[in-house]
Amino acid sequence: MLCLQLLVAGCAFREGSNMTSDEPGEVSFPPEGPEFLLLRPEPDSPPEAVITRADGGSFTPQLAAYVWAVDGKLVKQQPPNPVVWPSPQGSLAGATLSFGHVSSPDLVEIRVFTGGLGADGVPTSEGQIITICDQSVGSRLPCRDDDGWSRTLKIPAKASDSALSPYVVVFAIWPVLDGTRLGLKDHRARFTASWILRTR
Repeated sequence: MLCLQLLVAGCAFREGSNMTSDEPGEVSFPPEGPEFLLLRPEPDSPPEAVITRADGGSFTPQLAAYVWAVDGKLVKQQPPNPVVWPSPQGSLAGATLSFGHVSSPDLVEIRVFTGGLGADGVPTSEGQIITICDQSVGSRLPCRDDDGWSRTLKIPAKASDSALSPYVVVFAIWPVLDGTRLGLKDHRARFTASWILRTR
């Protein structure tokens, strides 16, 4: 049940986190001083995630859950029960992740699971969280380019070992520039989405 909730709620996101990293999954201390970022309006709907392999081939992970604005209301789309995983796509070694030409997320994490699945289709292992981009102040893993658009992100080696991690969840958080403009009560609302894939 814990893992099923993580498909919706995300993976260990901390508001105001000040940890930075030279490489995904590595932690170091942030430099001092403010950082000013150019923000673009949030996407109208959860964007399509695209994984491009080292050989140039690409595929789209399956959108499993999201929290997004629909007609001015936050809609929480739960994953199906049981969770139905897509066909295996092979190793993610050397692959990249992108969301197309949309505003940048604030955080993108990959959670990899070893072992098997329960009767509800949810991985039975706890899983490992790997941050691949983080827009918190001082982070060295930026999610957006200088114009505020989403960057192409490298999937780190520790998330690409299909022998160890056959089940993968991609989780992302988008900032909402002004929730009241969308008819939401909280102007600081955030949108989230989770995609699932299998490597083998």
